[in-house]
Amino acid sequence: MLALYPSNKLEHLSFLLSALLSQQSQSEDTATLFTPQTILVESPGMQHWLNMSLAQDRSVAMNLSFPLPVRFMWDTARKILGEERVPKQSPFRREVLVWRIDAIIRSAAFSELP
Repeated sequence: MLALYPSNKLEHLSFLLSALLSQQSQSEDTATLFTPQTILVESPGMQHWLNMSLAQDRSVAMNLSFPLPVRFMWDTARKILGEERVPKQSPFRREVLVWRIDAIIRSAAFSELP
């Protein structure tokens, strides 16, 4: 299930998330107990702050997944379309693209261009 909770106060969202996670943990069965909860965040800094805030409120924050929206959408596309049709990493990720561009620049065909 996808739920969206907008707010301009991160503290309010953290409190709400802590309450929702507590409520869900009481009603979960053992099949879903080991499935991580997915929480979309807009930046790694927000992920770190939210993880620390949840740990402070609940004494421990574990089995939580904090993907960025792009990573979440890519993983969802892999699940829906199939892992054989969608690669594990986007060919346009910075880490992958740097090496592709480097290979093009170092190629003989590129150095012969005017």
